[in-house]
Amino acid sequence: MARKFIRVLPEIIPESCKWVDSDVLGVKSVVDDEFVQSFNEHYSSCVSDVEGSRYQVVAPNPEDRVCHVDLESESCIFVYEAIFTKVGIRIPFTEFEIEVLKGCEIAPSQIHPNSWGFIRGFEVVCRELGIPTSLRVSHHLFKLTKPFSKEKQQWLSF
Repeated sequence: MARKFIRVLPEIIPESCKWVDSDVLGVKSVVDDEFVQSFNEHYSSCVSDVEGSRYQVVAPNPEDRVCHVDLESESCIFVYEAIFTKVGIRIPFTEFEIEVLKGCEIAPSQIHPNSWGFIRGFEVVCRELGIPTSLRVSHHLFKLTKPFSKEKQQWLSF
């Protein structure tokens, strides 16, 4: 059974999310504790130990949106499960993925899940051809688009 998104605008929009278009802000997570347990069983390779600290997947609160910032935990980010299950992204991010995020000055949750495929695909092709990844070369192949609707930002795409 396919999981469906539910579009619901939160009652209170945090100040940090005033720039976000309602189409993005209205997507409510359908991830619950049962989903997280299943995810952890089937995709345990998506998160790993790094320098003694373990990354873990947890269900968001019902009012959380992917564009929110978790102010209680500086080490928490919101992401789409599809970037793990469909695209093959892993935590921690690769050096190239970090370079893309920093170079474009964007957060992981700002990128449309399909665009993670372009990032990952570029990285895989470079590896298979034996050439180093390059943000400069990727920018020649993929243009970052910042669509606006009613003067508010939607998901970013490559």
